[in-house]
Amino acid sequence: FANVGNTETNFSVLLYPYHKEFFPAKKGVRYYVSHGEGGFYILTNENAPNFKVLFMDEKSGDLRLLIDEMEDSPIDNILVFKDFLALEYRHNGLKTVGIYKGGKIQRIKFKEEPYALWLEDNYEYEQKYIRVAFSSLRTPKTIYDYDIEKGKLIKKWVEPVPNYERDLYETKRLWAISYDGTKIPISVVYRKDRLKMGENPLLLYGYGAYGHPIEPVFSKFIISLLDRGFIYAIAHVRGGGEFGDRWHKEGKFDKKKNTIYDFVECAEYLIIEGFTSKGKIAIMGGSAGGITVGGALNLKPHLFGCAVTIVPFVDVLNTMLDPSLPLTVQEYDEWGNPNDKYYYDYIKSYSPYENVKPNKYPPVLAITGLYDPRVGYWEPAKWILKLRENDTSKSPKLLLTEMEAGHMGIPGRYKYMEEVAIRYAFILKNIPPL
Repeated sequence: FANVGNTETNFSVLLYPYHKEFFPAKKGVRYYVSHGEGGFYILTNENAPNFKVLFMDEKSGDLRLLIDEMEDSPIDNILVFKDFLALEYRHNGLKTVGIYKGGKIQRIKFKEEPYALWLEDNYEYEQKYIRVAFSSLRTPKTIYDYDIEKGKLIKKWVEPVPNYERDLYETKRLWAISYDGTKIPISVVYRKDRLKMGENPLLLYGYGAYGHPIEPVFSKFIISLLDRGFIYAIAHVRGGGEFGDRWHKEGKFDKKKNTIYDFVECAEYLIIEGFTSKGKIAIMGGSAGGITVGGALNLKPHLFGCAVTIVPFVDVLNTMLDPSLPLTVQEYDEWGNPNDKYYYDYIKSYSPYENVKPNKYPPVLAITGLYDPRVGYWEPAKWILKLRENDTSKSPKLLLTEMEAGHMGIPGRYKYMEEVAIRYAFILKNIPPL
């Protein structure tokens, strides 16, 4: 019954069939409308970057605040039931679910951290439970029914993973301290019987852009590395959305270097805490994560044993100076417009391609797609060539161009698995397993 306004259109939120306008369209303001007992529930970011929930009486049209914006805890989604609301939101940087009833939010709690919890399909308006999905770095997707009155979780289904024994693995949540005192969460998983503090090789993943959080959820693929003694870690750096609007803003525009600094600080923290050692860290990132990985290589190449990048955005300055490319102009909202000298100078100061200089770089593999409309194949090609020309160690700098792939990778499940195998083979070639 509703049409939702956003930043790209002039739609207003309308009530069908009367076409009564709820709110006029405003630039940068979003409204998501649901109907429930006696009125409409509106999730909106108007004057609330992390979103708030309003209630509009369907008879009088009176509007009141139901759930106020929460600091560092954005509300991603709401489901309306007869006697309560179910909220997907973030708590302490983790994706979670809460029940709003009687003016309070009751959060569904799990002892295992880090994790992600989200709403599954819930079809009955008058149901007394909600169905949620849980996953962590060591726990496959698990479906629960949550009894709201009893506050009890009832396990319904676990994703089958052949030959996988969950109890062999351990997951932890760590906190690194960045250069400016900001605490950066790190999600870690390893095989318990293969942990030898200070000796384990480690794969560190990072992204940090567009306010997009990286969820610490289960992956079948990573198990092969864990069984070889690797530790897998995710650095939840600024620029992402783990803590909402603030976390994004502190890693964009003229604060983009925070993303790179955070990533490097996480690597150094893992060394200091004895999880690994210098030269045994493989780093990986894709798309905008190419800035994170490429920037880290320029900043402290000696820390890392190798790097893998997937469709990496590494030539930021030249791409942002070419408005004929499909995404350049709208990307000004994330990186700034380099036609403004202030942003030109700032982007130039961190763009991975621009800052390659003679140094001892570790082995690097860049994977790109010929038909990528977001990150042109020429970006990693130029970057790899420049690394080869400036690398005093003469270690491998490899470019793999998938001739049928776009930004989301090569089509087909088995071909994707082959690509993952190539990534891992490169890592194992350059960082021996335990």
